[in-house]
Amino acid sequence: MSDLFEVVTDKGVMDQAQILTWQQGVLLAAQESTNFYKGSPLISQSADTDSVSHSFIKFAALDGAGALTDGEEVTSDAVVDSKVTVTLAEYGNVVTTTDLGDVVTEGRLNNYVPELIGRDMGTYIDKYHIQLLEAGSNEYTVNSTNEASTIAGDVITPTFIEKAYVFLRANNIPKLIDDSYVMIVHPHVLSDLRNATGAGSFEDVYKYLGKEQILKNEVGKFRGFKVIETSNVTTNSDAGSGTVDTYHTSFFGGNALGTAWSRSKSPRATMVTGTDKLNRFVHIGWKGIWAGGLIDTNASCIVTSASAFGTNT
Repeated sequence: MSDLFEVVTDKGVMDQAQILTWQQGVLLAAQESTNFYKGSPLISQSADTDSVSHSFIKFAALDGAGALTDGEEVTSDAVVDSKVTVTLAEYGNVVTTTDLGDVVTEGRLNNYVPELIGRDMGTYIDKYHIQLLEAGSNEYTVNSTNEASTIAGDVITPTFIEKAYVFLRANNIPKLIDDSYVMIVHPHVLSDLRNATGAGSFEDVYKYLGKEQILKNEVGKFRGFKVIETSNVTTNSDAGSGTVDTYHTSFFGGNALGTAWSRSKSPRATMVTGTDKLNRFVHIGWKGIWAGGLIDTNASCIVTSASAFGTNT
């Protein structure tokens, strides 16, 4: 996570110790809420660029193997590549505090805002990448008709986890981490899985005994997936039948996501003080330039379901 932060901009009002303390507060808050940070193992292709756009390369599998004829030269197979181009954009948020606001909160405002900013940055980066996965075209709906027909009882089951696994394996998608794919799931949907009974039901996290990489918010493995629980998964209010909320649980493997980060303007915390005549205002925020996309569309799929914990009435 430390590579999310490069420079703290200030006007010399704060001393270096204060700046470092402030920056560390933002860093810790962002670490708590971000899974798809720069350098994350969940992002298969990550690039640094300062161009307006960036192209990720995707190579098709070879299929020209066959029996060789003695004494004859073999015909070379063609390597077929394609590009997925993303256009970089700028993102950010800022809070402006005042001397009076800090006083009436007994000095807590300027100390707490860095944590708010850090969480906001981490949450936004997470939601950005999760929504890329949710926008994928490969979808299974628990309701056999479509998402709009989903009723409150159409909760996710192990059967649909298996469907997602088979989809990825049948498309020869490489495993992403520790011989596993990854599942991104909302706490409401994960609770439906946990409450299921019968053979093959979900069991809580087992104790890792080897050298597997443990991801933040990971609750274990299930049906070939590392399961990451996060409330940053989109809740689609009233997208089902009537007032039923729906959720898109994402499943993906290697070469699903690619993100191009600005080399000079990666996501980072910023602070500007002393921009007014009496030095009453402090602007605390974050900004960054990046773009992401799905590289191999067959490397991800979603399962659309309701949840017993959704707002369905």
